Amino acid sequence: MDPLTGGYISDVPLPLVIMAVQLGHAWNVPSLGGGGVDTDSRENNWHSGMEGGMGSVFIPLAGGEISGHMGMTDAAMIFSPEKLILDHEICHSALEKLMEFEFN
Repeated sequence: MDPLTGGYISDVPLPLVIMAVQLGHAWNVPSLGGGGVDTDSRENNWHSGMEGGMGSVFIPLAGGEISGHMGMTDAAMIFSPEKLILDHEICHSALEKLMEFEFN
């Protein structure tokens, strides 16, 4: 939400998202940060997969713990159980790829 107008902000550059996530972590609250996996497409196709894939990578990249709009299609207006399963798999795969690992 825009603090000046109260309006909805739909596209925010990644550095600003990272700052918002860090602010949430400073307050010890989980953060919905990075991106969402919703799509403008009305059905499960390459377009919805591409938007879900890109959004799922930004969530762990920004350090967020919560993913928004899983299973939502048609600009977050229609819920699809099939897309919910696909979005969960995409987010889980992206999280596994970007998890920290230690060298001994």
